[in-house]
Amino acid sequence: MKTITIHPITNILDQWRTQALNWLAVQPGVNLNQLWLDPKALHIIPVSGGADSTALCILLHLLFPHIKFVLIFSDTGAEPASVYENLTKLSQVLNNPINLIQSKRNLWEQIDHSNGFLPSARDRWCTRMLKLEPFKAWMDEQRVLANNTGMNMVAHVGIRADETSRIAFQVEGLTTSTPFIEMGIQRAHVFRLLAMTIGVPSTYRSRTRSGCTVCPFMRRAEVIAMLTNDPTAFKLGEQYERLSAEDATRYGLNAVPIWQETKLARNHVGLPIPAEIDLRTAHLTPVATKPVGKVKRSDTLSLFGEMVGIWVGVEYLVHPMLSDTGVWGQRIITYSLRRDKLLSQLDLHYQHRLATAEIEFDDQDSARAEIRYGMFYLTIPSDLISTSRPTVGESYTWRSGEAYAQVRHIMSWIERTLGAEGLRSELRDLQSKRTSFAAEQIPYVQEALAKIERSGQLGEVVFQGRYDASEAENLDDVLDERYIPCPLCHV
Repeated sequence: MKTITIHPITNILDQWRTQALNWLAVQPGVNLNQLWLDPKALHIIPVSGGADSTALCILLHLLFPHIKFVLIFSDTGAEPASVYENLTKLSQVLNNPINLIQSKRNLWEQIDHSNGFLPSARDRWCTRMLKLEPFKAWMDEQRVLANNTGMNMVAHVGIRADETSRIAFQVEGLTTSTPFIEMGIQRAHVFRLLAMTIGVPSTYRSRTRSGCTVCPFMRRAEVIAMLTNDPTAFKLGEQYERLSAEDATRYGLNAVPIWQETKLARNHVGLPIPAEIDLRTAHLTPVATKPVGKVKRSDTLSLFGEMVGIWVGVEYLVHPMLSDTGVWGQRIITYSLRRDKLLSQLDLHYQHRLATAEIEFDDQDSARAEIRYGMFYLTIPSDLISTSRPTVGESYTWRSGEAYAQVRHIMSWIERTLGAEGLRSELRDLQSKRTSFAAEQIPYVQEALAKIERSGQLGEVVFQGRYDASEAENLDDVLDERYIPCPLCHV
């Protein structure tokens, strides 16, 4: 059997034991003494490379240093590279090999074997065939060993105290244990424990859970992040979707990138910065969260003649020492056909960013100080963009009601429209400055804008403003069964 292991880091667990356990011991609702493990049993920890199973592995090794835990990972062959990186690091710091369990066919091979039949939130064959069945086969081997020695077998899964609605898997002859629930460990504890020890897995820069690159439980913001950060994985997932001829044509009409059309440097084409976020004007501008005047129905998508409207959310990272606007980072997070849905997505994104703050910031307070959200309402000619769902019964996609090709298509027009508005903002800024550098740059920006506008293939920014995202979780979103994945994939 294959394993993941490399040379151990000595003494690191002793350093973590004092710091992490002392911190957990004083957290309200947490009782580390609640958990007892039979030293004579065979203790198994299924790991996914995600936060919960990683934190559980570390915590159990800290609490029970004399128990030899057996670590297993069911490999689908479609995990992001960051999962394997985290598993290697985990094996290293624990000085404990991770057993790789694999099905006869990986995810891609199984889809090909099944004539292109994709897993979905309703038909989770991927978990059954690529996770559960190989795990059961491995367990059959362990059961023989356990019967010969008279040992009980216990599997510890990382279902937290704040997600008791999730159901742990059951396997004959195996006792399933949920230590986090017994000890009162919740999501905030998990990520803080990781920050104090091995570090939050890099997967969580853009994902709320671990899992395959094409997991049907990913939210739109996560799919967009994959398009931006891992275009190779996105393209592979896109190729496996089967679209009707009509849908393939509609979603194939992508916008030409501005940097490609104008020959401007790719990093030259930025996004517009709302006045409420630009540090030069933020103190002078009241926060506007709804458009006024031109857009009358601010809570729904509607067609304005031959124009299609769409809401877009952008994250800005702001620090007064890093630029004149204060903005040192910007990225499109998500889009929606309804304003309320967009704001809900931004709230969830912000809550996740705070929970995993240590990935990019010193702590949560630093994240709060630097993260800002802008929201935009765009109108784009209806002959350029298609927001209609894939044809039911003719197109087959990873996510219900949305194709990867459609995400790429819509994002191309969003980026083009916002990029053009960013150039207009830059031109106004340059024209307000009396420097030789500004004078040199103005003709290039003017020429680029003229070329874009002459093409006629451009949308319009009708509204832009700042949105102050909420830290309070919306239980309707958290408990939405469409986004509650299988335990064996994500524990």
